[in-house]
Amino acid sequence: MEFSVHSGDLNIRLCEWESYLDQNTILLPAHNVLFTGDVKFHLDNLNDPDALRFCKSLEDRYITQHVKDAKHESGHILDLLITNKDSQILNGVPNVQRPNISDAQGNLVCDHFSVHATLACQKPKSMRKDISLRKCKEIDVKEIKKDIVDSFSCSGIDSSVEQLVEHYQGNLSNIFDKHAPVTIKSVVLRPNTEWYSDDLNNAKRDKRKAERKWRDSKLEVHHQIFKEKCRTVGELLYIAKETYYSSKIENCGNDHKQLFKLTKHLMGKQQQTPLPSSSSDLELSNSFADFSSIRL
Repeated sequence: MEFSVHSGDLNIRLCEWESYLDQNTILLPAHNVLFTGDVKFHLDNLNDPDALRFCKSLEDRYITQHVKDAKHESGHILDLLITNKDSQILNGVPNVQRPNISDAQGNLVCDHFSVHATLACQKPKSMRKDISLRKCKEIDVKEIKKDIVDSFSCSGIDSSVEQLVEHYQGNLSNIFDKHAPVTIKSVVLRPNTEWYSDDLNNAKRDKRKAERKWRDSKLEVHHQIFKEKCRTVGELLYIAKETYYSSKIENCGNDHKQLFKLTKHLMGKQQQTPLPSSSSDLELSNSFADFSSIRL
């Protein structure tokens, strides 16, 4: 989760921060809570009442701040990593480094340092689906022709049409199963993105085809063709993304709300409901009513 105690009335922002903590430390399991963000004041200055109040808000909720080194060129701590005290989500101590970002003239343009931390978490498993397929390209044409001829050589001529059709269908199915048996393959389900086009799909298919040909032949000419196909796919991918997102931004027009919403979507920020989990709306409303009656 990302936060910023920076702009506006600092007293109000600190009250909002404490409310934000109460919501997220109660609603989420302790080992899943990781806060990242920045503050306006110097957290290492223990004479600053705002810094003291901020640290007190962490202690009261049994959470801790892990960045101990200066995060600003002035020698103060401004950017933070916060977890529950018992949390094991961080592996080791966060490392603070100067990003060395400069302009075209070589002048440093960033006065904040970067925080590097290793998280003890795994990437969510992708959804998979089992599909059935046959490897028809591996069929030996001569052998399957021979089996077909042998299977029909002994069929009775005086049989009825229905029997011949059933015999024909059954024999072909058995021969097909023999030479190209059905196999089960597990594939990863990847939803198509909105900017993915048929031209890009065809280009990627041509690239895979060129790669297979190069790996079979080991010839340099086929390697160069494969590299050219890779460049083509990269260019089409860039153009497709640029065109799609440019049109999305243009459609926002002067609607800043939609523009900020689109920006959050592009940065992978998902809107989370502030309501606690419950089995039904009735249970949730009753819990709010009980809480209000206790407070009053």
